[in-house]
Amino acid sequence: MNWSTVNSAGSMPRPKVLYVDDEPFSGVLFKLHLNTSFDIISATSGEAGLRWLNRLRHLPSIVLCELYMTKMDGIEFVRRGKFLLPRISFFLTSSSPLNEDVLELLNESTIEGFYHKPFNHEFIKERLLKASQESVQYLKSTAH
Repeated sequence: MNWSTVNSAGSMPRPKVLYVDDEPFSGVLFKLHLNTSFDIISATSGEAGLRWLNRLRHLPSIVLCELYMTKMDGIEFVRRGKFLLPRISFFLTSSSPLNEDVLELLNESTIEGFYHKPFNHEFIKERLLKASQESVQYLKSTAH
């Protein structure tokens, strides 16, 4: 997790986002709107998302996951992912309203936020950039 390295242009690398949603079209739309600001990795299930988290050389600073998925829902994915990587910022999203499980995750600071679909992509971009900067600063402060 070396976030202090710079790219060949002398600037910090773009933030990496893992986007987990079992609806492939949602991943396509997310990439379409935000790929100029982020390096985006898509996973189409909670299981695939956990495999990415286990094998990424440069971990994402942000994970955004759909709440309602088949097999492994977003709640289970976030809990397992946060156990693996407690310093990574996790967010949940859904076209359904907030529920008690999501409120519990927010109250215990397991997730940083919940975003209702359809996204306001500029708002999401600003929020994820801010979360990424906070994550980089935290990782730098604890690296020594």
